[in-house]
Formats: sequence, C-alpha cells, structure tokens
Amino acid sequence: MKKFKPFNIFSFFSRKMKETMIIIVVFAILVGCDSEDTLKQFPLDNDAPSAPSNATVENTSGGAIITYNVPEDEDLLYVKATYEINGGGRVTKSSPYKNTLEVDGFGDTKEYKIELRSVDRSQNESEPLIVSIHPLTPPTIQIYNSFEMQASFGGIKLTWNNEAKKDVIICLVAADSTGTLVDEDQVYTSAKDGSYALRGFDNTQREFAAYVRDRWDNYSDTLKGIFTPWFEEELDKENFEEYTLPYDAEVLSGCDVSNIWDDVISGNSGFWHTTTAGTELPIMCTFSLGHKTKLSRYKIWQRPLFYYTHNNPKVWELWGSNAPGSSGALDDGTWTKLVSNNSYKPSGEDNTTVTNEDSEYADNGEEFEFPLDAPAIKYIRFVMYENWSGGNIAEVAEMRFWGEIIE
Repeated sequence: MKKFKPFNIFSFFSRKMKETMIIIVVFAILVGCDSEDTLKQFPLDNDAPSAPSNATVENTSGGAIITYNVPEDEDLLYVKATYEINGGGRVTKSSPYKNTLEVDGFGDTKEYKIELRSVDRSQNESEPLIVSIHPLTPPTIQIYNSFEMQASFGGIKLTWNNEAKKDVIICLVAADSTGTLVDEDQVYTSAKDGSYALRGFDNTQREFAAYVRDRWDNYSDTLKGIFTPWFEEELDKENFEEYTLPYDAEVLSGCDVSNIWDDVISGNSGFWHTTTAGTELPIMCTFSLGHKTKLSRYKIWQRPLFYYTHNNPKVWELWGSNAPGSSGALDDGTWTKLVSNNSYKPSGEDNTTVTNEDSEYADNGEEFEFPLDAPAIKYIRFVMYENWSGGNIAEVAEMRFWGEIIE
C-alpha cells in the first residue's frame, strides 16, 4: 500500500517565504536600474556626435601623432582614425579620455590623408575631420640605410641601427650552389642597435643580401655583397690545459679548472667550483687552448640544479694572452680584454623564480661572439665579477670555443 508523508505546514511556509524574498530582491534590482545613483544607460538614438576639432600633427618615423579637441558629447565612446596602407584600410581608436592617437605603418614620406571621426554609444559617427600627415623616414628605410655587412666566421655579420625602436624583421639571404639567392634566416627585433651573424657556410666566395620588412608589408631595398666567409671550427678540447697563475682562485677537491672542458654538464659533478678561502672579487682561472687561435665565439653552461642562482656567473670577462706574465696580474701588460658579458635570463633579473623558458635557455648554453678585430691568442683567463647570488664563489659547468687556428 502506498504511504503518504504527513503535510508539514512549517516547511511549506518557509519555502514560500524564500520564494517571496527572491521576487522582492529581483524587483528591487530592476527598480534600482532607473536610479540616478547607478551607471547611466544611454538609449539608442540617431544623433551623430560632433567631430573632433583643431587637430595638430607631430610627424614620426613611419607615422604621426595627432592631437585634437575631444567633442563634449555626453555619450561619446571613442575617436577613430581611418586611413590606407598599401591598399588596405586601417582603423586606429582612442579613448574619449585622451586627446591624441598615433597612426603608423606608412612605408614612405608622402602626404597621407587621415579621417578623424567621433563615435557615440549608439555607434553614430560624426562627419570626418580630414588631417594631412607627412611621415618621417620609415623604420624599414632608416634601418636599411644603416646596414653594414662584412665577412665573418662561417658567413657574414650584419649590423644596423633602429633609432625609432620599431618592431621589424631583418631578412638575410645567401646564394645557393647554383648562385640563386634564397632566404636563410629572419631576425625579429625592436632593439635600437642590432647585429646578427649568419653562419653555416664554407670559406668560398658567394653573394649575400639583407633587407627589412615590417608587419604592414613595407619592404626596404636589398643590400647585396660578395664575401668569402672566414673558416671556423670548434676547437678540440683535447688540446686544452690548465695554466694556474697567481691570483687564480683555489678550487674545491675534484672541481678543477679542467672540468670546464670535460664534456660533462651536470649538477652533481664535472664543474669548476672555487672555495671561499681568501677569495675576493673578481674570481679568476686560466687555461691554454693549445694553439694560437683567432676566436669567433664561445658558449658557456651554468651548473644545472642552480640555474640563475647560487654561484653561477652573472657578470664576467674573457682576457687573452700569448705569453702570460708570471705575476698573474691582469694589468701586467701581457693580457688583452677580449669580451665583457652578462648572463641573460629570459624571464628577467629576479633570481627567485626560474621559468621553463629560463631553464631551456640555460640548457642550450649561452653563446657570445668575439669582436672581429680581437687578436689571436693562446691563453684564456676567465674573470668573474658577479655571480647570481651576490657571493664570492664561482662555478662553471662547461665552455666551448670556435675559431680558426693560426699556429
């Protein structure tokens, strides 16, 4: 037999009261929307806002900054500029709380017409205010005019200046075995001063070229030249030897300088590690490459497990000599500073957090180039001025060198 639950009058009235309260709250919210204390909802209309006025222009590299009087329309949403670049329409918008907007991406210095319009919350647009601009030399042309190309190890080295610090793409080209120019590499950059070494070629004469383009498909002319790359090879570490001098730091047991070229990159073994005994900055070690060499570049690896912290080097120099003085002093006239380098951390200087990008970058080693006019040398002196923890201990997992043996 089916059983019936007894009717609970208290539960019934409780549920009804809850439903009534919900209705009251919703009604209060709806009524409150009409209150002057809430954000005002502008009704849709067909009334166009006033146009911007009294525009002035500051021409910039590849563009312009336009300043104007903002209309006082209560429902103004934004001011927009419409214009064309390479046959395509573009729109740039600016907040009603600003009185400037910037247009860019122009590939030459011709006159361009910019239409400024006000747009309200009903998407009504004002009549256009026509503004003429005359962009200054665009980045693509400015950078191209600063190009300098020269033969380098395994290819060519290209340098340039990007005064406006605009985002551009440097495109590098080289002749293949048939003499046909083909794209080899691209460099995405906004740095003010840039350089790039295109490598991977034997030391036979060939044509190289470079040009600039931007994200609006503006292209510079192409710089071409015929160069014979310098011969380059990785130096054989079997020829390396320790060469201890006065002022070189003491090392922990089993952490000799020779670990720098033992082909072991590990957090637990195979690294050079100094002690704190009487150690003052800078911390130094010395070794021989085995041959007098015109160096092109080198790579350095931090000790894993402690990337960008602990005793891994942050600021250092490499010095070179062919006949080191017995005093061990850097300023004894027998040493020449080759490079000054800083360790690079992709995520920033903070060493309390190491990201996956940081670790991947450190895993591959940090590569640095020697100046093309650096002298050929036989002996290297590593001089650390700062580690990532701010202490007075140094450690290096591995170093590798490239260049051309002279004798």
